[in-house]
Amino acid sequence: MILDFFKIAFENINRRKTRAFLTTLSIVISVGSLVALLSLSQGLMNSVENRFEQMGRDKIYITSSPTMSMAFMPANIFSAKEFTDSELSKIAKVDGVEAVSPMTYDKVLATFKDESKLVYLSGIPLGKDEEIIKEMQQMSLSEGKDFEKNDKYKAILGCKFLKGDIFDNAVKLNDKISIKGIEFKVIGFWNCFGNDADDSTIMIPIDVYKELMNKDTYNIIMAKAAKGYNVTKVAEAVKARLRKLRGLKEGEENFQVQTSDDILETFNNIMSTLNILIIALSFVSLIVAGFVIMNSIYISVIERRKEIGILKAIGAKNSDVALFFIIETIIISLIGGAIGLSIGFSISKAAEIIANSALGSKLLIVTLDFRLVLFAFGFSLLLGLFSTLYPAIKAAKLNPVDAIRS
Repeated sequence: MILDFFKIAFENINRRKTRAFLTTLSIVISVGSLVALLSLSQGLMNSVENRFEQMGRDKIYITSSPTMSMAFMPANIFSAKEFTDSELSKIAKVDGVEAVSPMTYDKVLATFKDESKLVYLSGIPLGKDEEIIKEMQQMSLSEGKDFEKNDKYKAILGCKFLKGDIFDNAVKLNDKISIKGIEFKVIGFWNCFGNDADDSTIMIPIDVYKELMNKDTYNIIMAKAAKGYNVTKVAEAVKARLRKLRGLKEGEENFQVQTSDDILETFNNIMSTLNILIIALSFVSLIVAGFVIMNSIYISVIERRKEIGILKAIGAKNSDVALFFIIETIIISLIGGAIGLSIGFSISKAAEIIANSALGSKLLIVTLDFRLVLFAFGFSLLLGLFSTLYPAIKAAKLNPVDAIRS
C-alpha cells in the first residue's frame, strides 16, 4: 500500500516538474545557507582545537591585563601593570612550573626605504626560553633562519611585510628596517598566524628590545607545567603567588592567568553562541521557504480537487489523501536536503580554500560532520512537513461530491 503511495507521489512530481522544482529550490536555499554557515563555524572551531592540541595542554598564559587573552588583545594592554624581572623569577619557582618565558609588545614607528609605518614590535628571549613561545604561538619560518644565541640587531618579521601589505615595497631577506635610529637586518619571516597583530609584528631579541625601548617589564609571561602536575592547579598556584607579590585579594587581580583549556573553553563558548545566532537567523529563511512550500502545495490541492474527489469516491480515507501530499513533500524535502547539503558544504570548502590561501595559514578546517548531515536532512524534513500540514488537512476534508463537480 505504502509503495503504491510512493509510486503515485513520484508520478505526480513528474507531472508537475516546474512546481516541484520551485518547491525543491526553496528547501535547497534554506538548507544550503544554513549548512554553509554552520560548517564554516565548525571549521573555525576545528582549526582552533587543532592548534591547541599541537601546542599542548601543559601551557599557562599569564597576561598583564585582566581582560586580555591569547585570542583577543585589548587596546589597553600597554597601560596595564606589567610584570617585573622579580615577578618572573618568583613565578619560575612556583611548584609545578617547569619553565617560563617572557614576551613584551609595544607599538613603534618603523622605517623602510624612507617610508615609516606604525607597527608592533615584540621582544622575545633566545635559546631554550624561546621554545615555549614558539610552541604556544605555533611559530614557524616561511623564509630565512631563526635567531642565534648571540644575535643582536637582527629581526624576524610577520608575513604581511613579505607580502607588501605594510610598506609600499615588500620587505625581503637581508633588507634593513630602522627603528628609533637603529638598523635591524631582516633574517627571516614567520608563516602567517592568521591575525593582523602577529602578522604585522617585528620580532627582535628581548635584551635588544629592553635597551631600545628603555623598558625592563613584560606584557606576557608564558609558562609550562612540569610533567605529572595538574595544569589547572599549577595555574592557581601562579595566580596565588602573583596576588601575594602585589598585595591583592582574591577577585581583585590586575592580571590574568589562563591555561590552554581555559582559552579553548572561552573560544568554544563564543562559537556556540554564534551557532545559536546563526540558527536563530536561519528561521527567517525557514519561514519564507515554509510559506513558499505551503502556497505551492495549497495550489496543488486546488488544482487536484477532482482527482481527490475521485479517490475519496472509490474509498480512499481522509488519512490516505493527506498521506499522498505528505509523501510527495517527504520526497521533495529529501531531494532538496541532499542538494542543499552538497551546495552548502561545497561553498564552505571553497571559502576554506580561499581564506587559507589568502591568509597563508589554516584558519579553517572544514569537515563533513555526520551530525551536520543528520541536521540538514532533519531540518529539510521538518520544513517540508510543517509546510504541508495545513494543505494536507485541507485536502483530506474535501467533500468528494463537491470536489468532483469542481
